Amino acid sequence: MKHIRTFLLIGLIRLFMGVPTAAVPPLPIVEDTEVVALTLGEGGKTILECIAFAHRSSNPLVEYYTVFFELVWTNTGRPLRVNPTRIDFEPGEVVSGNNLDYLDQYGDNRLTLVIFDQQFIGEWVYLDIGSEAPPTSFYNALRQRTQFLLGFAFEDQDGIHYGWAEFTRPDTIFTTGFDLTASAWNPLPGEPIMAGTVPSAVRLVSQLTDQGLRLTWAAAASILLLEYADELRPEAQWQILREVVGTEIILPPPERTRFYRIRKP
Repeated sequence: MKHIRTFLLIGLIRLFMGVPTAAVPPLPIVEDTEVVALTLGEGGKTILECIAFAHRSSNPLVEYYTVFFELVWTNTGRPLRVNPTRIDFEPGEVVSGNNLDYLDQYGDNRLTLVIFDQQFIGEWVYLDIGSEAPPTSFYNALRQRTQFLLGFAFEDQDGIHYGWAEFTRPDTIFTTGFDLTASAWNPLPGEPIMAGTVPSAVRLVSQLTDQGLRLTWAAAASILLLEYADELRPEAQWQILREVVGTEIILPPPERTRFYRIRKP
C-alpha cells in the first residue's frame, strides 16, 4: 500500500502558549534571574530573554539593590515599533517589514518593563523609583498596564520572520513583573502577521484518484513551490518538486511514504 502524508502549509502559524523556562522570581530579588526565554525558528534559536537584574549598592555594609526587569534580544531577534511614537501593538495591527526597529536614544534595543529599589533594614522595604522615568519611555507607558503586545522580527535560515509576543501580570503594583503568556510567528519568510492573532491554517488536501495523487489547496499566491520529504522531522530535507499555479495538481502516486508541503518562493 502506498502511503501519502500531507503537511500544513501557507499561513501556518506556530503558537507558543506561555511555556516559560523560569517563573517570575519572588521578592526580594538579590541575584540576576532569567524570567523567561523565547525560542523560535527551525533551528530553535533563543531570540528573546526576560531577565530580572539585581544591582547591589557598592557599599558592602548596606543591603540595597536596584532591580529591573528587562527584555534582552539575542541572536537575530529585534523588537519592532508600530510607529515613531508607539512601541506596543494593538490586537489586529499588522507586524511586518513596514514597521521600524525599536532603538532607544543610545542605539540599544533593550526594553525595561519594571524597575524598583529594595533595601533591608530589619525587613525588606521596596521603593518606587519608576516615577523618575522619562514620560516618553516605554516603562512609563507600562506602569498602569497589566498586558501588552510586542511585535518582533528574527532571521532564520530561510529569511526574516515576523511575530508577536504577549506579556501579562496580575496587577500594577510597581514590584510585579511581567511574564510571557503567548506568542506566535509566521513561518513564511517575509510574510506579515496580525498581533495577537493566529490565522487559520490553510490545509493541503490529498486524494488518490484514477489519475494519480491529487493535491488541492486554497489559493494564496500566483506561484507556489511544491516540496516533499521522506520524513517529518526538524532535520528533514525538503526537496522542491516543482512550481505550481492555481489550486490543485495531480502527481503519480509515490512509491514510498512521502510528505508534501507548499510555500511561497
